[in-house]
Amino acid sequence: MGKVAMSVLVKGLGMDFIRENLLTPNKEREKGMAITGIWPAVAIESAATEQFTKKDESYKRDLRKPTIFSDAILAMLGAAAEKVNGELLLDEDFLREEKGVTDFGRYSVVEGANPRRIMPEQMPDLRVNEQDDEGMRVDSSKL
Repeated sequence: MGKVAMSVLVKGLGMDFIRENLLTPNKEREKGMAITGIWPAVAIESAATEQFTKKDESYKRDLRKPTIFSDAILAMLGAAAEKVNGELLLDEDFLREEKGVTDFGRYSVVEGANPRRIMPEQMPDLRVNEQDDEGMRVDSSKL
């Protein structure tokens, strides 16, 4: 549920970033601002997965090192704000598309393992037809 809530928040804030013209650099900031949600395409080694690997070491074959996340985030930070704003991106897919990574073996917890993918090839589209119709806008800080 937390990831779904994060995803809806990313989509909503992404629309606000566009409305507030934050994607474009200005005199106060060198680069445009964006908000992006990142998901793992394959399970990541973490405290959460440790409960399984302690019981059965074979589960490690289906895990990747957390460095795939940091590499993907660094790539996202270097991308144009327009490209990543309001997007729900998968670490592996973004590295493949943006950085040309084809060999993900270095991220496997178990050398030579080919961890199974846990996410769909394409994330669900959370946009709605009316998303650009914000109705009457009220700045609550001025009320």
